[in-house]
Amino acid sequence: MIQILADEVIYEFSFVVTATSVVEEKLIRLGRTADKMLYHRKGSKIELASSLPDQDFLTFAFNGTQDNQLFLANSILQKGKQFLPVYLWFRNNLQLIAPDSRFAAFELFIEKGSLINENINKLLPALDTGIAGLVVKKSPLPILLFQMRFATTSEKRHLTEASSSCV
Repeated sequence: MIQILADEVIYEFSFVVTATSVVEEKLIRLGRTADKMLYHRKGSKIELASSLPDQDFLTFAFNGTQDNQLFLANSILQKGKQFLPVYLWFRNNLQLIAPDSRFAAFELFIEKGSLINENINKLLPALDTGIAGLVVKKSPLPILLFQMRFATTSEKRHLTEASSSCV
């Protein structure tokens, strides 16, 4: 589930997928006093809010939605406008980060003496996260992990103690 702000409206969007299909999908408009479910897709059925315009079009768009496709995306591909602000938020703002991705500006955060690093290190303690600051320390961890594979129990204890002093 994700909550987003699009065109001054807060939405909550959630979906459940398998490798081959969308199991469930829901879009809710969050209000000051009440929330409004715009649609709820479960399997091959969809419940549309009665207040949505163009119900016939939305039903048509849903019937053309593939099992492995989000209704949100297909309604826009079919030229629907009802959920366009939400779709555009995802298209223009969402940044997907893979496990092997590298944050491009990361070096600026950890570069000692940089203005960003100084500001981050001033801010972190005030956030009460338990993180005091960002620093880089070189550690022979890959070498230690390799050595630990072939070490005896007493050697592993010694290597573990040595590695804790490096970090």
